[in-house]
Amino acid sequence: MRLHRLELFGFKSFYNRTVFQFDEGITSIVGPNGCGKSNVVDAMVWALGERGTKTLRVKDMGDVIFHGSNGKKPVNIAEVTIDLTDDGKDISVKRRVYRDGTSEFFLNGEAVRLKDVQDFFLGTGIGVNSYAIVEQGRIEYIIQMKPQERRIVVEETSGITRFEEKKRDAIARLTEVSSNLERVEDIYTEVKASFEKAEVEWNRWKIYKELAHKQNEIDKWILLDGFMKVKKRMGKIMERHEEIDREFAQKEAEKIKLREELEAKEDEFSLVDTTSRKLEVDIKGKEKDMENRLLEIEYLKGELVRLQEEQNGLAKAREDLEKTSAIYQKDIESLTASRTDSETLLLDIENEERGLQESLETQKKKVADHEAKIEAERGDLFVAMSKLTETKNRILEIERQAQERKKREAKRAEELGRLNRRLAQLELSRSTLQDRMDISKAERDRVAGEEVAAFAEREEITRLIDTERRAIDLLKSEKLAKEEFLKQMASIKGVGGKPIPDTKRLIDLVRAEETREKALERFFFKELEYHVLRGSDARAIADLVQKYEGNFIFFPKKGIFRQSSDEVELDVKWIRDINEGLKRIEDGEEGIFINDDVLIDSRGLVLREKEEKKVDLKQFRERKKAEKALKEIEENIAKKLEAMKEHQDALGKQGTIWKKWKSQKDDIDKALHSLEREFLLIDAENKLVKERLAELNTEIDLFEEAPQDSIESLLEEQKVREGDRQKREGNMTALRQELDEVKAEYENIRAHKQEAAISIERHRNALKTLDEDIRRKLVLIKTAQEDRERITAKIEKAARSCEEVTARAETLEEDYANIKETCEKSVQRYEGLKVSAGNLHMEKQILQERVDTIIKEMERVRNRKEGGEKELAVLSEKRNTIAERLATVYGIDTPENVPVPHGEDFEEEREKIVAEIAELGDVNFRAEMEYTELKDKTAFLEQQKEDLRNAMDSLKKTIAKIDSLSKDIFIETFDVVNNAYKKFVQLLFKGGHGYLAVSQDGSGIEMYVQPPGKKVLRMEQLSGGEKALVSLGFLLALMDTKPSPFSLMDEIDAPLDDANIIGLMEIIKDISRKTQIIFITHNRITMECSNTIYGVTMEDEGVSKVVSVRL
Repeated sequence: MRLHRLELFGFKSFYNRTVFQFDEGITSIVGPNGCGKSNVVDAMVWALGERGTKTLRVKDMGDVIFHGSNGKKPVNIAEVTIDLTDDGKDISVKRRVYRDGTSEFFLNGEAVRLKDVQDFFLGTGIGVNSYAIVEQGRIEYIIQMKPQERRIVVEETSGITRFEEKKRDAIARLTEVSSNLERVEDIYTEVKASFEKAEVEWNRWKIYKELAHKQNEIDKWILLDGFMKVKKRMGKIMERHEEIDREFAQKEAEKIKLREELEAKEDEFSLVDTTSRKLEVDIKGKEKDMENRLLEIEYLKGELVRLQEEQNGLAKAREDLEKTSAIYQKDIESLTASRTDSETLLLDIENEERGLQESLETQKKKVADHEAKIEAERGDLFVAMSKLTETKNRILEIERQAQERKKREAKRAEELGRLNRRLAQLELSRSTLQDRMDISKAERDRVAGEEVAAFAEREEITRLIDTERRAIDLLKSEKLAKEEFLKQMASIKGVGGKPIPDTKRLIDLVRAEETREKALERFFFKELEYHVLRGSDARAIADLVQKYEGNFIFFPKKGIFRQSSDEVELDVKWIRDINEGLKRIEDGEEGIFINDDVLIDSRGLVLREKEEKKVDLKQFRERKKAEKALKEIEENIAKKLEAMKEHQDALGKQGTIWKKWKSQKDDIDKALHSLEREFLLIDAENKLVKERLAELNTEIDLFEEAPQDSIESLLEEQKVREGDRQKREGNMTALRQELDEVKAEYENIRAHKQEAAISIERHRNALKTLDEDIRRKLVLIKTAQEDRERITAKIEKAARSCEEVTARAETLEEDYANIKETCEKSVQRYEGLKVSAGNLHMEKQILQERVDTIIKEMERVRNRKEGGEKELAVLSEKRNTIAERLATVYGIDTPENVPVPHGEDFEEEREKIVAEIAELGDVNFRAEMEYTELKDKTAFLEQQKEDLRNAMDSLKKTIAKIDSLSKDIFIETFDVVNNAYKKFVQLLFKGGHGYLAVSQDGSGIEMYVQPPGKKVLRMEQLSGGEKALVSLGFLLALMDTKPSPFSLMDEIDAPLDDANIIGLMEIIKDISRKTQIIFITHNRITMECSNTIYGVTMEDEGVSKVVSVRL
């Protein structure tokens, strides 16, 4: 047997159909980690029947089916096929599993059981737990095996597992025979008690029989009179019966026609109703989408208006800032021009100013002090004006936020109203749906009751079938016991050669007294197996002798055999002892004289014993009796099988009825499930609406924070700021007036002589004032520029937000229009389907009413017919009973021709006899038959007990023989495996030694190894590589002792270095001549030693792909 091909589809990561072709020699399967190489091993053991999820590295069996990946949908089936060849004969093993857990096995294309697959590979070295398949990471498991597990592996190698299967069958049969014996013992006890009771009833029945004979004579005349009356009544009923039949046939035809029309309407209505339900769910979903989009569009429009208003406000503020900056710039230009003029004039009068400097110093200081105060007051005035402007801006912002909050409150109130209306609609729909569910549940309970009743009837039939089957099993066990008994009687067998028609052997026909059978067995055992030729025609006898092989007996006139009807007797003379025989011969008698010890032939022969072989006539008769009993058992089995077939037919019919009710219940369950789903959808939407209502009722304006200050406080603050500004301006005016007075005094002090100095000082003060104004204007321009840039950024951000909101709103409006158009079409179609459904429902009701009317009419006709049939059946039964009784009891075949005497009171005489019979009490009319049957049955059961005990003895001997043979084969195989293990340990370790030993109690096998240069006390002291070599030595020993058709090994070379792998591959090359070797490996050396290489990759995530390379 050789592995030819492995095909995977939908198994784990192998999404596509993947085929591995395997040739002789070594094949390697390579690829990166995680690409699915080990799934090949899982596929192999799974196809061979593995059911352990841990072994297959899955949580449950459904995980072996491809679950999908990026771009690949999950599949609903996984299938693995293993093709092998055995002496030119193709063998195919296939396993298939579906997503629902259904698993199938196929052997050569035919559906089989898992046990059939396991039995097929029994003893071949291939199987789920075979040493020929080594999974990833399990090479070291061999060294970790318990001794008992290691012995099981060696037993599998020796092939005695098939004997274990036979032993289990024998033990099962022994258990069955023992159980049958117990049942027979119980039955025997019951039958024995029934037999004693039947004997008492038989005696009572004999008395009853005498009285019944007298009663029968009187009953004869009573029956004849009743027969004539019944016959007249039946004639009248038959005439009326034909008219009822014609009327019923007409109604039946009309009912069938209407039912066909009704079924067509129901199919059409079901299709329309299903389609409308789907459309209704679809329309509700679309309406929900439209509603959500409308809400979002309204929100986006409000947001767009707010952003546009904000953008306009910012643009206006930026425009104001630009105007202010232009004014400041013009002021700067004017001040710069004035400063230039003042500097020119100052240069002209500087010479005059130098002369007057000292006298003017004091007054100059006073002017400077006043100017400083004015400047300080001017700064305070600027601060007051800034705070006043800030307060005004805050008042404007609060007013804007109040307007926006008012709009949102209006929108929230509108949504509250809409949600409350939707909530009322949902409550109404929920109430209607609850009523429909209650009706469906009531109908389901009714159908469930019918289903339970049908199931109970089905179970009752099943119980009858089981009863018949148990009876058949009992008969089969009896048959088996008889067959075993016949097998044990091997001393009496038919002679060889061709069968001769119309002939029997002498042993079948010979008749002798029981006391003389011993002599016949001793001296005529050969002749007893001769064929008996009847007739006296010499030519016919000669033709038969020439045509057939064997020995024959015929009946000449002076022969020693005489034919009497169907029996044959020996014409011999029986004697008491040898003296009597010799004396009778001496007196002149001729013939054969015989007793149990000697045979004397008058022709001069005295025989004490012919040969050692004997024929046991008693045993032969017991065998014939057993054969007859076996035939009766086979006939009873056939009758039981026929009865069981009838029950099975009834079971099939009842199963159809049960399936019909179950199908109706399933349909109602589906409808209920659909209604419950709608109910859940309504509850879910109801919950969402209520949650949204709760949110709206507790909603807080999150778009803007509430103003920290009220507008009244801000207005009050504005008034205060305005007063402060006016105060500052008044102080400023007063300071300027004081400065003017100081300057006037300065002018008066200088008089006319100091006019030049005063003029210089005035110009210098003017220049300073101009410089301060220019700097202040520049600061204001810079501040305005920064504000303008900040406002510009806000405007751009608002513009982008407007664009995004506009684009989103347009998209939603387009989606809304598309959904609305689709929804309108669906609504039109839904309304059309509803109209059609209503029309069909009305037509169904009309047809159903007509059918119901006809059924009622048919029921009335049937009742009339059944009433007549019942009466006719009763009368017919009565007539047949009377006729049968007259025919059987009184021999009257034509009672209508027998005249009934008149004037005699038969009833009175009959009452007297009945009274006498009543005094006897209950009489069992089957007492005689039951007495006979129970007597025979008692004897039969006693024989059955003996046969079953003999069968148990035979099975015990068979089990003992299997144990002995298995032990011998195991010892022989163990020696071969041990020698091979020693050899491979030396080769793998390049020295050292190892051996196997049977544990003291014989239940397991111990493993010992001694690497070169090491003293090992425990296996745990070995390194990982050494443990792998020990395990490989044991595995190679098993493969060398009994080569399996193929061996699949997953990364067994992983723990080994290059030197050890080279040595291992030399051994594997030698083994590959007898066994196909398949490696899953990452090692370069292993690949180089391979004849064929398959590459497994994962180009798409989660999907394995195979690329083959032939070397």
